[in-house]
Amino acid sequence: KERENLASGSRSETLINDLLENCRTALELDPTYAAAWYVIAEACVMTGREEQAEQSMREIVRLLASTNGGGMPSLVQMVRMAEDRGDRLTRVLALRKIVQINPAADALDYNDLASALLDLQNERRNADEITESMHWSNEAIRLDPDFAQSYCNLGAALVLLNQNAGAAEYFRKACELDPGLEPARQGLAY
Repeated sequence: KERENLASGSRSETLINDLLENCRTALELDPTYAAAWYVIAEACVMTGREEQAEQSMREIVRLLASTNGGGMPSLVQMVRMAEDRGDRLTRVLALRKIVQINPAADALDYNDLASALLDLQNERRNADEITESMHWSNEAIRLDPDFAQSYCNLGAALVLLNQNAGAAEYFRKACELDPGLEPARQGLAY
């Protein structure tokens, strides 16, 4: 009930404290209860406690992936849930773990992580996330040199670094591979 009130926009300090206390009680009973960690993170994001939210999200990803790949379906579900909710941080953390524990990761996995990092960077303005995004885009290209979206991601990352000439080359390559890729075409027009 408290979580529903929080999600509906009611953000009283009492409500948030009650919600957090209930989640902590649940975690005392079962420290592996990922849903409680998620509710804590959600409440922290809504109240501007980003660092605490990130710690909770890291705990969720650790729990879901603790069986060396056994948590993969849950991680994929978490990515989808985060996308639906617009939760960029959770999406990045889950995608990082998927790539880390999945020896069969493919260009699409790497590209998804690179895109998620760019989305998160637009919100947080963290240069390290741009660099990491470029790394994963290059990994995607290494696995599939014809994957246009990865070239587009590299172009977008370079724009964020004010390296427009280099960005244009990547946007051009993306357009060569996929003339209908709108973000690449927009990047060239930029």
